[in-house]
Amino acid sequence: MIGATLDAIFRSEHARLMASISRFARDLDVAEEAVAEAFARAARVWAQSGLPDNPAAWLQTVARHVAIDRLRARDRAGADVDLELESVPMTTEVTPQDAADEGTLGLVFACCRQNLPERTRMTLAMRLVLGLETREVARLLVEDEAATAQRLVRAKRELRDEGERFEAPPRRKWGEHLRLAARLVYVLFSEGYVATKGDRLLREELALRAIELGRVLLDVAPCPTTRALLALMLLHQARAPARVDANGNLLTLEEQDRTRWSRPAIDEGLALLDRAIAESPRIAGPEHLPDAFVLQAAIAALHCRAPTAEATDWAQIAALYGGLLRVEATPVVELNAAVALAMAGRLDAGLRWINELERRGELANHHTLALAKAELLLKKGVLKQAERYFRRARRLAQNAAEQRHVDRRLRHLEARALEGAGADGDAPASGDETAEG
Repeated sequence: MIGATLDAIFRSEHARLMASISRFARDLDVAEEAVAEAFARAARVWAQSGLPDNPAAWLQTVARHVAIDRLRARDRAGADVDLELESVPMTTEVTPQDAADEGTLGLVFACCRQNLPERTRMTLAMRLVLGLETREVARLLVEDEAATAQRLVRAKRELRDEGERFEAPPRRKWGEHLRLAARLVYVLFSEGYVATKGDRLLREELALRAIELGRVLLDVAPCPTTRALLALMLLHQARAPARVDANGNLLTLEEQDRTRWSRPAIDEGLALLDRAIAESPRIAGPEHLPDAFVLQAAIAALHCRAPTAEATDWAQIAALYGGLLRVEATPVVELNAAVALAMAGRLDAGLRWINELERRGELANHHTLALAKAELLLKKGVLKQAERYFRRARRLAQNAAEQRHVDRRLRHLEARALEGAGADGDAPASGDETAEG
């Protein structure tokens, strides 16, 4: 019983505890040792005497004692300890909520510093904020444990050498730091939602860890960005049970059994999105554009609200992508916007847009552009060109589930060609589709 309770407390308190101890110790190794020891002692003591009145305060007091012992030992060994140990309050009162939240945010911001490589940020966030073991982080990042450990050592040394104080900047300066942290969380989620490499389409544990990080961010910095970020991840993750069949093969939106979508996750995501929209500034010009995550979550919500694939409001999705392009004009967003435009009934316009992306060399080495173009060409009935782009997508795809999906689409195309549907011997070359009327 204590084990399950302690696990729940670990998930809810680890980030705050790490933030508190890191802030006064100014040493991540000491903080990690102290927090780990506090939880180890809790497992022993609470099993015998039961839960204390305030578990968070108990853990904080023990962790501070352990940290002070470690720092004193280092001081005796001749190390330079920049801390007046006697001034550290030994209290059983937990840090006030606002201060604890800002402390946690300081730790998150330290993990997400712009000068750190993205993989290093992911490693630090999972290790320090979520408290995962190095071996767990290595497994989630699909790499050797020694490589993860070395990256952690280098990153912690860099933060120490730069005098990182693990404190959140003034609230007026949170914006860019928060966007960077949110983007990191979403990159982590995206890799779990559609694995770049490997045999599986989904790496659910990684996606769920990203959602945990999203909850930490929302807890310590509630605002439209963090609400919409969590909403976006929940609305996507709600479809996870229906995204692959029993053999791990990818199922498209049209093929998914929508009764298998998680209703609780959808309901929570929609409620978060509604509040994010209510808190967002009204659009009054370029300086008051909605947050990118709000727009992305609104798009995901339209998919989740549609009872069938055919009932999807593609016109509204295309309009939302138009808004998203005003705040985040990336090639991936452009590709999605072009597909939405095509699905909204403007097939030729969507294809022309993808042709323009292709001419600019955008996403040249990414299978998604080739696959999207192949699907739209198939929809148009231009089968030979569709086959060429399906085969290009097959060469570029690195995930085995996505490769199998393209193989299945090629078989479908071949069967359609054998039936004699949509012969296209005189079809225009890609990039030269006729203009829409």
